[in-house]
This record gives sequence, C-alpha cells and structure tokens, in this order.
Amino acid sequence: MKGGWICLIRHFLWDILLKVQRIIMLFTICFATTAMCLEVFMRYILKSPFIGIEELAAYFAFWLYFIGSSYGSYERSHITADLSQMVFKNPLNRAKARLFASLISCIVILIILPWSFDYVKWGWVMKEQSRSTFLGNTFPVVYFQASLFFGFALML
Repeated sequence: MKGGWICLIRHFLWDILLKVQRIIMLFTICFATTAMCLEVFMRYILKSPFIGIEELAAYFAFWLYFIGSSYGSYERSHITADLSQMVFKNPLNRAKARLFASLISCIVILIILPWSFDYVKWGWVMKEQSRSTFLGNTFPVVYFQASLFFGFALML
C-alpha cells in the first residue's frame, strides 16, 4: 500500500506542475498579446507610444517560450524534423533512433542547465534593471532571466 500512496502523491504533484505551466502559458500569451496590441493602438492611433511596454512584452514572451517548450517536451508535441520513419523501416530501429535523439537532447540540456543557473545567479547578484521604464519604474531583469533556468529544468 505504501507504493500506492507514493505513486498517488507523485501523480498529484505532476498534475499541479502541468496546471501551473498551462496557467503561466495562458497568462504570458494574454499579457504579451495585449501589450503589443496596446502599443500599436497607442503608437499609431493616438500617436503617443507607451514607453517600455515592448521590452516588458518581450520578457513575458521569454516565459511563454521556455515554459511552452517544457510543456511541449512533456507532451512530445513539439516540432521535430524526424526523418527516421523514412530511413528506418523497422519499428525497433526507429525507436532506437528516437532514443538516441532524446539522449542527445538530454545531454545538451544537462550542459546548458548549469549555465542558465549561473546566469540567473549573476543577474541576482548584479541586480540588473531593465533599460527602459514602464509606468515610470524599471524592473529587475532576473525574474525574466529565470525563465531560461526553469524552462531547461522542466525540459530535462
């Protein structure tokens, strides 16, 4: 019975993680789209640009890209250029080719993940601020740099 509880808890935690990823993707795509539409409206209709909104939208797009990549990796719905079905007629050989590709992806992420952590750590220590102001204030860039680390960690 003990193993059953552990599996149940693990399944529950994975469900929560996937829901959080979906919420982040929904929020970031809504924010980035709204921000760009607002900028276009302000700039071309009202002839008064909304200073800093483009940069903020780009930072939210980073979260969208990296959390979306991790979610796509989980679902295996990301775009691939898989030609193994044309090269390998045997299903076992196709499976071996997919395993090899997954191993390469895993190794690359294992190499990149510490770099992304160091990048976030550097951003935290340096207290880097955005270059432009949004509503009169700059904002810490480390919160958006963290998208790289979390995205790669979730992809792994």
